[in-house]
Amino acid sequence: MNKKKIATLGAQALGIVVLAAAYFITGKLGLMFPYMGSNITLFWPPTGIALAALMIWGWRYWPGIFFGALLVNLTTGDLMLSTASIIALGNTLGPISCALLLKKAVGFHHDFTRGRDIVAFIFIVPLSMLLSSSFGVLALFTSGNLIADQIQQAWLSWWFGDIVGILIFAPLILVWAAHFKNKSIRQEAANVESVLIITICAVIAWSVFGSVLSIGEFKLSLAFMVFPPLIWASLRLGLFGAVLAATIISMIAAWGTAQGLGPFAKNPTSLGHLILCIFVGTIMLMSCAITGIQILRKSADRELHASESRLRLALTAANQGLWDLNVQNGEVLVSPEYALMLGYVPDTFVETHSKWRDRLHPDDRERVYKIFQDYINGLSENFQVEFRQLTQQGTWKWILSLGKMVEYDDQNRPLRMLGTHADIEERKTREIALQRSEEALSHSLEDLKLSEKHQRDLRILAEREQRRMGALLAAMNIGILFEDNERRVEYVNPAFLKMWLINEHDDLTGLPTKIVLERSTERFAQPTHASKFVLNIMNTHEISERFELELSDGRMLTQLSYPVTDAEGKILGRLWIYEDITQERQTAQQLLYLAERDPLTGLYNRHRFQEQLESLIAKSLRNKGKFALLYFDLDDFKYINDTFGHSAGDTVLVRAAGEITSIIRQIEIFARLGGDEFAILSLINPGEDISALPSRIVTAIASIPLRFHGTNIRLTSSLGVAIFPEHGETTEDLIAHADTAMYQAKTQGKNTWAIYDSSRDDSEAMLRRMTWRNRIAQALEQDLFELHFQGVYLTSDKTLSHAEVLIRMRDLEQPDHLIMPGQFIPIAEKSGQILDIDRWVVKQSIEKLANDSNMPSLAINISGRTFDEPSLPQYIRQLLVERNVEPSRLIIELTETAAVSDIQDAQRFIESIHQAGCKVCLDDFGSGFSTFGYLKYLGVEILKIDGLFISDLHNNRDNQVFVKAMVDVAHGLGKITVAEYVEDEDTFKMIKKLGIDLAQGYNFGRPSKILPKLKYPT
Repeated sequence: MNKKKIATLGAQALGIVVLAAAYFITGKLGLMFPYMGSNITLFWPPTGIALAALMIWGWRYWPGIFFGALLVNLTTGDLMLSTASIIALGNTLGPISCALLLKKAVGFHHDFTRGRDIVAFIFIVPLSMLLSSSFGVLALFTSGNLIADQIQQAWLSWWFGDIVGILIFAPLILVWAAHFKNKSIRQEAANVESVLIITICAVIAWSVFGSVLSIGEFKLSLAFMVFPPLIWASLRLGLFGAVLAATIISMIAAWGTAQGLGPFAKNPTSLGHLILCIFVGTIMLMSCAITGIQILRKSADRELHASESRLRLALTAANQGLWDLNVQNGEVLVSPEYALMLGYVPDTFVETHSKWRDRLHPDDRERVYKIFQDYINGLSENFQVEFRQLTQQGTWKWILSLGKMVEYDDQNRPLRMLGTHADIEERKTREIALQRSEEALSHSLEDLKLSEKHQRDLRILAEREQRRMGALLAAMNIGILFEDNERRVEYVNPAFLKMWLINEHDDLTGLPTKIVLERSTERFAQPTHASKFVLNIMNTHEISERFELELSDGRMLTQLSYPVTDAEGKILGRLWIYEDITQERQTAQQLLYLAERDPLTGLYNRHRFQEQLESLIAKSLRNKGKFALLYFDLDDFKYINDTFGHSAGDTVLVRAAGEITSIIRQIEIFARLGGDEFAILSLINPGEDISALPSRIVTAIASIPLRFHGTNIRLTSSLGVAIFPEHGETTEDLIAHADTAMYQAKTQGKNTWAIYDSSRDDSEAMLRRMTWRNRIAQALEQDLFELHFQGVYLTSDKTLSHAEVLIRMRDLEQPDHLIMPGQFIPIAEKSGQILDIDRWVVKQSIEKLANDSNMPSLAINISGRTFDEPSLPQYIRQLLVERNVEPSRLIIELTETAAVSDIQDAQRFIESIHQAGCKVCLDDFGSGFSTFGYLKYLGVEILKIDGLFISDLHNNRDNQVFVKAMVDVAHGLGKITVAEYVEDEDTFKMIKKLGIDLAQGYNFGRPSKILPKLKYPT
């Protein structure tokens, strides 16, 4: 057993002993009050003490009652143990049964404040004491200590004695225990009034039951004199004081009756005992009932006060005020909280219905008053409204008003209405803020929905892009490898596997990047060099340099890598890119070859020749060397072209180039300058015969056997020689003098050669050529060129289609005089200055288009010599982009003769112009009928028919047939036709009838600096 249980058992044992001792002592004291000299006691105090002990401590203490009663019985008279034990058992069972009935049946409270507790106590106590009296009388009778005639008297006396003992002592002990156990009902300490009241109760009881007052037959009525002080005690002293007073009165009454004194003493024993019992029960009932009523009233008062306090606190905490409206006169009684809510002092605040209405916010007044009137008139069941009231401080405060009609008159008219005003300023502020937040949230939700939709669309788009990217990576020819930060493979595309000859079924994912190429069957041409750079990078945060890898099978790969980062710049891995540039390298070499070679003959072209010439001049100046420039063309080459076709012309050029190549040294530079013009650079050693090479060339060309269409052709050439430095130290001088020497050879009858002879070049023509070169250079430097325009019109309605740009030179000596292009363009083509002129015209034309967005499209004439200038299309494209000009507004015109004489150069040039976005027009179409065969190879959009066919068209039947044929061919190929030299209206009508699309000529105006008219009358 633990200490706690031992302590509990010890306390219980001690309680049993104390109860037994108390029972024994009070039993002995009770025996001291026999009734008028008999052995009958008027009250038995141990029974009251036993019942109180069981009610307070519990039924487990019953042994104390039994042993206490047994001791009393054994020490009183000559009772046997068995008889004493039966009596003690009855004395024990009575209190036990009473305690159990009070506790279990009614849930008895010890403070006697409930009416049912008092009633139950009055009825259960006599009923329970039947056991004690019955057991005791039966035990005495069976033991021979009581005769049959005494049984009734003994039983009643025993029963009344137990009842009086309980009524006197049990309430006092129970109330005392409750008084000191429940601090909430403990009364104040004894004062003068309580002592006085108790004293008065004792004195009056002594006076009544001590026979101090004796009024004859009214003696019994004197017992009621104790009621006023007892009531006074019950009203003033509380429960314990009232029960104490009743106990004192009961003990005095019992003592007096036992002494034969008082109003109950002269009655028969049983009757007197019964009256005493009733008296004691009455005063106990009276004291407990009055005190209970007082306690309940005080409790109700406290609860009412507490309720009022709670209501006041609740109203204050809830920012509410009460109002009481007299509907008939409009007077309103309000609580202090009502006034404070509006900023007024409660003591001086007077409210009326009209004042309340005047304080309403103007925006709320009509709405609120209508709600109030509808409720007063019975149109609505509840009065509940929110409004703004003007405070004493001049601010507006939101109020929630709730009301209910509580009183009506006989005619069911409203008289009185009660309600509350609640301060909802904070709530309305939150509601307004919440409403704004909800609106903002609604907008945010809408934005979120849009964002979610956008995210969904982006996700779908990303997935599509991912699939497309996957398909793209799988389809592209570039090898791709992704590696993570640990340099392990995350992805390779099929091109990578194919490029490195790795089995396409091998899964490289997760493998270290460095061992990937171990699965390749390909080997490097330079293994040691390649191993340092393949899939290797020194700084993972930078883009690697482009590295070329040459493989053993001759293929060339390039390697390039990029760091892959996230949005925050964190490195995620690296992308390796491999590209097979074998074909590109071969193409680049071929393009390089084409850029400096003539595609027909394989010789150097004009551009490369000039570079070689400039380099040789510089070298010879340093070394004081000497070389010869040989310049020659084929005599009557144009006749072969026009008669037998351009295919025959190409054959002649190839045969001539091949023959000359076979007889010159490898150190000599051989070039085709364009058309049938060729040039050779040959170093001259000291003592070397200069005439040997020119003679061999002329002889070799004359020895070439040619036969076309059954006709034998004899080919001859004219060759001129200029020697550095005797005949010039610049490119321009050497070319000019070699050209002059070639023409000197032609004047000697062709099929010969000549060295430049300055004495033979003093002619007026030579001076004129040299002068024009200087004048052209001066015009380019001083901006003496200017543009003129001639309109090109639709034949359908004479509306302007575009304008042709024509160049003029301003004479420096005669500023008003314009020099026509026929005077300086041939010289510029010979000297190479035509390239600069073409660029000037292109730039000026694009500038005018950029400055005037309404200007019609412009057509620019480009020289055939420009075909050898590969940079011109790029120059045009660059100017169009820089000046933001639509490329379709620019038309490039090429002469038929230039295009057909060098068909491959023309094709490349036209293709480059198309890539720049411009259209191409073939000028002078029809001058050589062999062009019909080449027309399908020239991707031009516009054909300008040679003016020789147009100038006398309405009088020349043959020309009409030729033009009609050209128009049909052009339209059949989807090309636009233009007629130039339309000088009069008759010619215009003729070309329109023949189906020509556009017309140009003096019939629409001469060329002018001013833009042509937009439309002519039909």
